[in-house]
Amino acid sequence: MEYIIFNIGAAFFIGYAIGYAMKVGMKIIIFILGLFLIGLLFLQAEGIVTLHPNNLNNLIEHMIISIQNFILYYYNILSHYPGEGIGATVGFVAGLRRR
Repeated sequence: MEYIIFNIGAAFFIGYAIGYAMKVGMKIIIFILGLFLIGLLFLQAEGIVTLHPNNLNNLIEHMIISIQNFILYYYNILSHYPGEGIGATVGFVAGLRRR
């Protein structure tokens, strides 16, 4: 019994740490991406760069596919360890929701 409680608790804290790190990392990535897009729009307004909508659509589709693959990978790993998977998922969500 102690072994199960320890595994679920450890998985929760590991999931919490991963969720919190992802939240902080995503904020940094979104900030850098915003600066990049502002720079691109400025360069397009000056006539230095030409943006092609088809390439942008391909990039967005690739990003969506990558996110779907990550979710499937996470699901496949956690489906092998249901007890730890529940603890890790709850910890991950709690880490993402931390203010």
